[in-house]
Amino acid sequence: MRLSVRAAFLSVSVVAASLGALGWETRARADAPATVDVSRFANGRTVKSNVVPPGKSDRFGRAEILVNAPIEAVRHEITSYKSYAELAPDRFNRSKIIAKENNETDVYMQVPVMGGLVVLWQVMRFAPVVGVGTGTERLEGRYVRGNLKTSSVLYTLTQVDARRTILRMDLLVLPNMVVPQSVIDEELRDAAGTAAEAMRDRAERKSRPSPAEVASATPAPSPQPRP
Repeated sequence: MRLSVRAAFLSVSVVAASLGALGWETRARADAPATVDVSRFANGRTVKSNVVPPGKSDRFGRAEILVNAPIEAVRHEITSYKSYAELAPDRFNRSKIIAKENNETDVYMQVPVMGGLVVLWQVMRFAPVVGVGTGTERLEGRYVRGNLKTSSVLYTLTQVDARRTILRMDLLVLPNMVVPQSVIDEELRDAAGTAAEAMRDRAERKSRPSPAEVASATPAPSPQPRP
């Protein structure tokens, strides 16, 4: 049972993370704050915890990570529908947009677990991105229907500077089965961390300059004086 629950959390959450921005609609945002503390992310560390976000009653799994890429690049990875399979190609079974209305997007997701004996499915509704402060953007996806008890995902992007972004993911996935809270807490932390790290890796990889760009930016050596 423990393994199947873990697979369910990881599969649904990673897919939710990838698809979470199907409803993103970029709005004007303020410039980045003057300073953002990044000391928590020393040595590439992913900070994981369990929290009850404001306005919620359930405990979510939280993962926070520093991405060495501009906020636009991180937003692009979250909003890239075609690249969702790269996050969990061995787990994800099916996904499709089933409705778009009032700037919201309904997404159907299907994930097989226990060797395909059980199929988890859900429809999540994603609202457009909103600005929630200086240099900060947020998106929420909420559960509409399916064979889960409930699910939710909250993304927060905070611009550190022109080349760095903090990505925070708050995740809730509750299957229709009795599971100890300690197990749920652990699985949600790990699942959020897995998804956030995959997004970081893709954003950083795509933001690296090409060899040609590096070469063009390297100053030519100074001519040596003649003897």
